[in-house]
Amino acid sequence: MSADFLNELKTHWKLNCLQEYSLNFYGITKDPETEEIMMIMQYADDGNLRNILSSNFNKILWNNKIYYLNMIALDLKNLHELGYFHKDFHSGNILNISDDSYISDFGLSRPSNEQKSSDSNKIVGVLAYIAPEVLNGEPYTLSSDIYSFGVVMAEVSSGKPPFYKRKHDGGLALEICNGLRPEFGKGTPVIYKKLAHRCMNANPNQRPTANELYEILGCWYNYMKDFNKDDEKYGYKGEEVKAVFEEANKEIPNISTSYEKKPDAIYTSRAFTFKNLSKPINSSFIATTYLNEEDNEGCQDSQLVGLEISSSLKLEDDKAIDAEDTAMKANQEEILCWTLYAQDFRVRLKSLQIFL
Repeated sequence: MSADFLNELKTHWKLNCLQEYSLNFYGITKDPETEEIMMIMQYADDGNLRNILSSNFNKILWNNKIYYLNMIALDLKNLHELGYFHKDFHSGNILNISDDSYISDFGLSRPSNEQKSSDSNKIVGVLAYIAPEVLNGEPYTLSSDIYSFGVVMAEVSSGKPPFYKRKHDGGLALEICNGLRPEFGKGTPVIYKKLAHRCMNANPNQRPTANELYEILGCWYNYMKDFNKDDEKYGYKGEEVKAVFEEANKEIPNISTSYEKKPDAIYTSRAFTFKNLSKPINSSFIATTYLNEEDNEGCQDSQLVGLEISSSLKLEDDKAIDAEDTAMKANQEEILCWTLYAQDFRVRLKSLQIFL
């Protein structure tokens, strides 16, 4: 029995014993011929979240999306309260059973105060979901799981896996550090994008906790089910929240879920080692549109100097912001190209100096 398997076994057992809401763990078994040891888990009849989004996206309304995410946030909250981070959080590791969602595959999970010295230079996971500070060589933290949750939020919104058009290599890792984030589906409410971008903040200290995510998403779900709709929490009234998500439901049938994945866009966990990546930053477009001033502390790019960033966005501004998205994204991509060119030039110049 390997150390990783034993660790996964312990994590499942602890979650099962200490928390009501988790994937049922029944024990272990051994193949008499191969002597391979396997865990016996609750059967996920609906498959994983990626399967559901691929096969049924246009029938999943926003109240269902928020419910899925709220249950995932609860599972993540429970894991973090045990003092563990997941370290391989993506849609393929989220299992669905009778409309409930559960986090699975704790093979890389570790106590948050424990870092294996042998892993200090090795990054393991699905590149599109890995936090920029981890790509940049920083230790994995609970906040790194939160970044991955934000990527899953974008995926739930669009129905497509993150960066499916891109080769998953060092070039993508560099762009993520320079502020590139996955796209959202058409009509996604701005309040939802704001929460997702808080999760994907380049500064891990500015990301929400799993408990905060659970509280916010639960609040939104209750508003959509007409519970406490006269309340005002997290800056918005219940009836306003319900209205923007009901409006967003109208776009769901029009969102295409067909996509052609690049052969080098890989969504299984593997090991990476990156060097010479830039310090993680938030892009100007995301920072000025979805994040407030304190969220951008320490992670501003050069375009943010001297700009005043609004501390909040009103719900009535949602359509205007969506209308600006396309033009702003094009500008963002152009800026990113020049950033990458400058980065490449610096690396080449540094290499040249070795021979002078």
